[in-house]
Amino acid sequence: MAHDGKKLYILVRCSEPFMDKIRVDQDRYSKGMQRDDRVDFNLSTQRGHEAFHNWFVFNTDGANWRANSLTHRLNPGFGAVPMGNLKGEDFWYAEIAYDFNQLLVKGEPIEFGREYYFNVGRCAYGVKQTLSGLCSLWNPDEFQICVFTNGTFSPEACRSAEDAFNKPYNDYLTGETARIAAMDWEREYGKYKTLDKENRAKASALSEKAGNAGTFEAKSDVLKEFQVFDAGLRIARNEVAIAVANASAIRKFTLNGEPVAVPSSGKLTLTITEGPNVLAAETAPGAKMNFTVRDCPQAAGRWRGAGKAPESWTSREFDDTEWEMVQAEADGSFTSPGCVRQILYWDLDHKGPYRLLYMADRWNFISGMIDMLQAYPDSPTGFTLKDYTITMDLPASMSMPAIDPAVAANGPFTGSRSFGEFAPADSLTEADSPRSGYKRWILHFPDGTATKPRKRTALLFIGNDGSMKPWTDFDAYYCRTAGNFVEITQTLPCRILPPVNGRFCKNFYWEFSTYGTFFPHKYVPEEAAYDHTMIPMKAGFNLFRKIHSAKARKEMAGLPIWKTMGTGFSRAAGKDKSEFSKFVWDTPKAHARFFKMDFEWGGDAPAGFPAYMNKRETTKFCPSYILGEGCEAFTKAVDADLKQAKERNPEIKLAYCNWEEFPNFGAMDWCFCDLCKAEFRKFADVPASIQLTDETIRDKYNMQWVAFRTMIDGKTTILVNEILRNRGIDYWLYSQTRQQEFWKAARGGIALPYLGCPAGPALGSNQQVMDSTYACMVENNSAKYMMGQIFLEGWSLSSRGVNASPNRPKLAKSQFVRLAASFHGGASLWGAPTLDGIGYYIGEATRLIAAHESLFRDGVRKDDLVESDGIAYPDALVLQKGAE
Repeated sequence: MAHDGKKLYILVRCSEPFMDKIRVDQDRYSKGMQRDDRVDFNLSTQRGHEAFHNWFVFNTDGANWRANSLTHRLNPGFGAVPMGNLKGEDFWYAEIAYDFNQLLVKGEPIEFGREYYFNVGRCAYGVKQTLSGLCSLWNPDEFQICVFTNGTFSPEACRSAEDAFNKPYNDYLTGETARIAAMDWEREYGKYKTLDKENRAKASALSEKAGNAGTFEAKSDVLKEFQVFDAGLRIARNEVAIAVANASAIRKFTLNGEPVAVPSSGKLTLTITEGPNVLAAETAPGAKMNFTVRDCPQAAGRWRGAGKAPESWTSREFDDTEWEMVQAEADGSFTSPGCVRQILYWDLDHKGPYRLLYMADRWNFISGMIDMLQAYPDSPTGFTLKDYTITMDLPASMSMPAIDPAVAANGPFTGSRSFGEFAPADSLTEADSPRSGYKRWILHFPDGTATKPRKRTALLFIGNDGSMKPWTDFDAYYCRTAGNFVEITQTLPCRILPPVNGRFCKNFYWEFSTYGTFFPHKYVPEEAAYDHTMIPMKAGFNLFRKIHSAKARKEMAGLPIWKTMGTGFSRAAGKDKSEFSKFVWDTPKAHARFFKMDFEWGGDAPAGFPAYMNKRETTKFCPSYILGEGCEAFTKAVDADLKQAKERNPEIKLAYCNWEEFPNFGAMDWCFCDLCKAEFRKFADVPASIQLTDETIRDKYNMQWVAFRTMIDGKTTILVNEILRNRGIDYWLYSQTRQQEFWKAARGGIALPYLGCPAGPALGSNQQVMDSTYACMVENNSAKYMMGQIFLEGWSLSSRGVNASPNRPKLAKSQFVRLAASFHGGASLWGAPTLDGIGYYIGEATRLIAAHESLFRDGVRKDDLVESDGIAYPDALVLQKGAE
């Protein structure tokens, strides 16, 4: 990095042996930052989560992106900042120039000699996902010090600074070369069956080379060579025995396009690799053929054929779906038209790159309950598969609920944030299994389901009758078929867990989000929907905003479940929906004016915005009117709605609002009416001689407007909280952790703040973030009890990635305990407690928390009391309350 007093220049060289596999956002960040191969750079005036910084991103294609963490304002797009790129055979190189006035969130000038805090690192999503940087890539608590100087330095001083800057990378190189030098290759790669004589020799030579590598260049060369070698060794191999009847009729036989000699005996042993493998045979037309794959009876007769074929027909890439399936007899024999193909799919285990199920070491089932297995009805071939089925062999004590044809006819569900496109099966068949003590279940999916990898999700609902003892381990078996696509049967390790045995807490709020954006309830059988509610309830969850099972609603009546209501106190969608909506619709002064508004208030959103915004997000109200002239009428309308809600349900205790409003200058940003501008003029002390157009505010008073809008958002929140409190209802408001200016403006006005923290799993790696966030909220919002937010592993779309880590349900217990010790108020769970037995482990946590609730609620953290050589913060947390 260097500067000339006007611009900061960043030059980056990234080593990459797989340049052809680099992922690049095709939209050039025009739709926001995406998961691609890129470099991230951050700069701030402070450390910690109370600090704000600009987040800069640039990739191998010259696209760059910038986000302001204070205003959440984006500056996307190709060419937004001057940038140069160069791509080599095993590296990519980028240089970019940022104006000094772009570097800090408020546009303040860079001061020479002052300490700033920064990070720079790389995100790679090619062959192997990698996040690397000077510190944890997105943890501002660990940002490093950067000082801008305007002097000159000796070559020695420059080298010293460069050595310090590159020390983390040099340490990484040293550690990796030492590991390669001492590598036990058989232990590391034996299971892949790739250590043949040639690869063993390469491995030995590479270990020797690593042991002798002393310079930076030598270590870099070792790692480049190792990356390529490692990727090849991890492409698992398997030997498959095939018996060919009428072998003399074969003119040519290939495996993945490579010729294979067929002996007269017809007995072949083929070495296939993980993924799809294409068997192709050219035979005498009309010949009677039969190919028997040992231990794979589902492959019998599953071939596509044609009389003539193009030159590429034996390759993996050739799309044969227009070829007709051969007419096979019961034993799998068929009459060949001349050219026939079969796609034989194999994974080393159930965690392979194109696995059926989401990543888990084993699948856990709670005794007597229905679990949801997330399945991916993908096509690993590069083209859409037809007649797609999943066949599962399960113990006889397990079953799958019947599929309602009316539900299946609805087609794919596309609105789920966690599942992407939900793909329901259109039929379920129960059959006898050749395995003793097992039943077979065959799910069939509509044509068009199995498209490109990781686009759709199917939920496999599997129940058990509770007859298997807890902690029983067993195997389930599955395979996928689709026309001539056949999977070799895969084994799924499973375990029965004990019944869920959680406890309700009196003063902790544990919310399970059950709305349709996270759970496609209208596609779920009633018995599965019932268990989907009862498992979290038994685990100790006491907040449910929607309960989709009528049976569960009846059984939960009278239990200590907190009753909630939604508010939506930022818009007035639906004119006759409530007294509040009527008031806003009938009062023109209450209508917000949007930035450079060119659409009708209450009508459709401008072109290019999502359809859900139509007649909803266009009904924002003017906060200045609500806080001033219209305050009494607003209060009366909201109170009338609360009165009606309490009459319908006297047990309502919480009113929820998802705030997340970020003052900005886009077509759907508000409120730029004359009243708001008049209030802003007073707030920012703008001279009367200056005409406050929308553009003037954006161009000349940008940050002052953000501060003004944040201030009145806080006042609006405090007003709503007061109205709710008068009705005995607590205000439960969600907004993002980094909106600290808003939390400060709403100080004392939120009974239950709900933060997007840690957002990911509540693991030790996030403990520092949780603690600094809590301290920041205590200072800015005066809150003592608050709710965190947890995303279970395996919940989101990213869990289906080739390099995703296995879900670890056991960790759910420690995560909930961490949340209780960190925020003292509870958390909202994003994910499904009916997934992989997680509900059992959450129940273990709530039972512990409920038994010591006062300690978790009001205890003071004293982590330094731990006396141990082997464990310390963040892996050990201590709460102290009096003698406890």
